[in-house]
Amino acid sequence: LRRVLSFALKHKHDIKRVVLTSSVAAMGPSKAERDKTVQVVHATRWTDVAEVSSYDGTGYKRSKTLCEQYFWQFLSDNGEPFEGVAICPSFVIGPLLSDKQPGSLGVVASFLNGQFPFLPNCGFLLVDVRDVALAHINALTARAASGKRYL
Repeated sequence: LRRVLSFALKHKHDIKRVVLTSSVAAMGPSKAERDKTVQVVHATRWTDVAEVSSYDGTGYKRSKTLCEQYFWQFLSDNGEPFEGVAICPSFVIGPLLSDKQPGSLGVVASFLNGQFPFLPNCGFLLVDVRDVALAHINALTARAASGKRYL
């Protein structure tokens, strides 16, 4: 991300807006909220990276949060040289462009093909990849999108 943004900064007169693909993982609920039946996620919330380090074995939530925070800080530190927008999708599913199956679809497939002898007590926020693509197009073209995070 640092190299992409540095390149954009060098060409700021030609670049109007940068759209970052982040993740709902960067908007995570606090430890206290994770125990609730209903958790609210919104664009003003940030995942507490110190807290997630204790339970996120993959580092995914931490890395997505730090990356997006870096994005917004870079824009601020450099005097907003171009507009920024963040798209924060959840569990992306849909048609693939290749035969290689991403890990996230492997989770869904394992539920459907009976790899688990039980149904875990969990839930997923699913979004179609085509809707995520449309969100990126809208983030590039809608005037009102600048400076915002979209779930």
